[in-house]
Amino acid sequence: MRKNTVLLFSFIAFALSAYSQSDSLIISEDEVSEKWSGFKLSDDELGPNEQKKYDTFNIGLNYIQTLGQSDSLQISPDDFSYSISLSSRTKYRINDHLGWGIAISYTRDNYLLRNDSSQLLFAGNQINTQRFQFSKFGLEGFFRVIFNKPNNKPGFYLDLGGQVNWITGRRMLLEQKVDPKVAAGAKQIDTYVRRLQYVNPWDAQLTARIGLNYLSLVARYRLTDAFRANEGINNNRELPDLPRFSFGIEINLGQ
Repeated sequence: MRKNTVLLFSFIAFALSAYSQSDSLIISEDEVSEKWSGFKLSDDELGPNEQKKYDTFNIGLNYIQTLGQSDSLQISPDDFSYSISLSSRTKYRINDHLGWGIAISYTRDNYLLRNDSSQLLFAGNQINTQRFQFSKFGLEGFFRVIFNKPNNKPGFYLDLGGQVNWITGRRMLLEQKVDPKVAAGAKQIDTYVRRLQYVNPWDAQLTARIGLNYLSLVARYRLTDAFRANEGINNNRELPDLPRFSFGIEINLGQ
């Protein structure tokens, strides 16, 4: 819990630092044309909302929540489940207030499950902590509405889109507290179960992003089931789903 708290506060401090840093002044094409008739800046010299194409690198941290999913595996109340993402995003200009774009991303999901009698999947009295950890590569498409457009910053905007992810890494971690006297001096035994065949290798999700310059709030909803039927798993019963909702913060680093 302490490690995750330090991670959270470090991320917030980094986000505030990125947001408060000064930006170099970029003069818009309209301002130049008023002073020097016939003079035209190159696309690279224009601001984010004046360029035909604008690239950003993005770092995100999202909380994973059940939000009323009665059929979902419940996450642990003693710690938080999260996803960390790195992405490269390109926005194309339509006009002063509209744009569209694509992004490629890498995401690391970490689901920490509550292990008690209410769990249906791999529950056991000898298991103290149960985690699912997924590594994903994704492709996102989005449509952007720009509410105001300062010349040298991205401004205030709303992104709506969808994303498809290829889950390349699928593993489960089982942690068991033990008596060091009977476990060769160890206090905990970790068991990793890899290449989980009952985890869907693909997922699809909806994305909403509200941004102000270089910070944005992000919400995601997974449309597909996390698990698929697999003989011999969970006593051949239907697998409960993992939480579908996540929300968090994203730092957008301009080109």
